[in-house]
Amino acid sequence: MKVLEGRGTFPASEPQPAKGLPEPPADLFGEARAEWDRVAPELARMGVTTLIDRAALVVYCNAWGAYVEAVAALNDKGPLVPGREGSVVKNPAAQIVKDQAELMLKYGGRLGLNPSDRARLSVEPEYDAATDIMALISADYPNGGR
Repeated sequence: MKVLEGRGTFPASEPQPAKGLPEPPADLFGEARAEWDRVAPELARMGVTTLIDRAALVVYCNAWGAYVEAVAALNDKGPLVPGREGSVVKNPAAQIVKDQAELMLKYGGRLGLNPSDRARLSVEPEYDAATDIMALISADYPNGGR
């Protein structure tokens, strides 16, 4: 859009990593691994992930795992817990929930895991020579050349 509006330039030779699904790390487990198994195949199907996107996906999934654990702790003990000398303080799990939610939104957005971020992503369609040739023929010969 910036190029069309005259506010930017189109990169002449932007690197294009190979599309695909990176392998999950061996130490990804629990809720983090379950989230990988849930979102990674769909991201690959949408053509969003490349083989070099592993780190961003791992950060997102680990944030989800920590988020789930912190929410459970927060639900178990409540928003306030006993502090030193009998005072009541904010449950530290609340800050962990907030921090992990921010990480999930940041990295999830980069991967297109919410509707508004998906709308900003641009994925190159798979090249299909037969479809492209037929589109050219249709454009040049509206009646199929008859």
